[in-house]
Amino acid sequence: MIEEVEWKLEKLKTLMRERDLEGVILSRNDDFSWITAGGRGWVARGAFLSVASVVVTHKELFLVANNIEMGRLLREEVPEGFEPLEYKWYEDPYEKVFKKFPLDRFGSDTGAYGTLDISSDMIPLRSELSSWEIERYKEYGKELEKAFEKAILSFKPDMNEYEAAAVLEKALVEKGFNVPVLLVFSDESRREYRHNIFRDKKLGSKFFASTCAEKRGLVLAMTRTASFEEDKDFMEQHLDNLKIDSEIFLATEEGITLGEMFERIRSIYEKYGYGGEFEKHHQGGLIGYNPREEIAKEGSGTIIKKNMALCWNPTITGTKAEDTFILGDTFVTFTDESEWPTVEIEVSGRVVKRPGVKILGRS
Repeated sequence: MIEEVEWKLEKLKTLMRERDLEGVILSRNDDFSWITAGGRGWVARGAFLSVASVVVTHKELFLVANNIEMGRLLREEVPEGFEPLEYKWYEDPYEKVFKKFPLDRFGSDTGAYGTLDISSDMIPLRSELSSWEIERYKEYGKELEKAFEKAILSFKPDMNEYEAAAVLEKALVEKGFNVPVLLVFSDESRREYRHNIFRDKKLGSKFFASTCAEKRGLVLAMTRTASFEEDKDFMEQHLDNLKIDSEIFLATEEGITLGEMFERIRSIYEKYGYGGEFEKHHQGGLIGYNPREEIAKEGSGTIIKKNMALCWNPTITGTKAEDTFILGDTFVTFTDESEWPTVEIEVSGRVVKRPGVKILGRS
C-alpha cells in the first residue's frame, strides 16, 4: 500500500508542478479512496464527500478529520505516512486546520475555500490504474461475479423486483461490497425502462439484473440475463446484443478518444440494424472509482490508455450486455469460473467470450 501511495503522490505532484500549486486538498470519496490505496472515507454510503480530507504538499502528507473519525481511519483505512491533523467534531475545520495553508496557491477536488478546482484533472489520474489496482480489480471481479450470479440462481418467477434486489444486495454486502447501483428488470420492466428502479413487479418469465458494486474504492459493473423458459426471439435478440457488445470491445483501442469510440459504437449499432437503439441510452465508458468516470460522448477528447478500466453497456429495448474489463487484458467480471453459459462471438477472425442467457429451474 505504501508503494502505491508513493506512486500516486508522484502523479499528483507532477500535476501540482504543471499547475504551479503548492498543495492539493482531496475531499471527495473517489479521490480519498484513490490516494489512500483503497481507504473508505464514507460513513453515509452514498455520500459524495469523505468524512476526511487528504492534504498533499510537495514535502508533506496530511490526514484531516474530526475526533470522531480520526482513530478509526488511521487504524482501518489509511496506510502509514499520513500525518493526522485532528479537530473536534463541533469545530470549524477551516478555522482549525485549512486556514493555516496558503490556500490561494492550492488546488482541490471541490474548489473549497477559494482553491483552484482540479476535479477534472483528477479523472485521468484515477483512470490510469496501477499494477496494484489491476490486481485488486481482478480479485474483486471474481468475488462479484460469484456472489451476483449465485444470488440470481435463487430467483423465482413470482419474486418481485424488491425481493430480488434484497437478495442481490445481501449477497454483495456479505462479500464486502458497497452497492451504489442495483437495478432489477422484470419481464415487464425490461421493455419499459433503461434504468428501472425496483417496483412491485413480478420477475415473470425472463429478466436481467445490473449492478455497479464498489469495494475499497474500485467500482465494477456487470449485468446478467436469465429466463425460466426457452424463448427463441428473446435469445436471438440477446445474441444480437452480445454481437454489438463484442464488436465494441474489440473496437476499444489504446490511443483513440472517447469521442471516436462514440462514433464507432454508433456505426456498430447501425451495422446490426439497431441504429435507433443507440439513441436511447448512453453506451458506457471509463470506469474506476465511480460507476463511470466518463462516458463516451460526441467530441470527447479523452484518450483511452493502456491499463484503464472500461465498461460498455449496449442495450436493445429488453436486453443488455455489460461487463468490466481492463484495456489490454480481458473481462474481470466474466471469467472462466462463471455460472453463466458462454457464447463465443467471432468478429473478423477474433473470438470474444460473453455470457448468454441462463435458463433457471433446470436440474
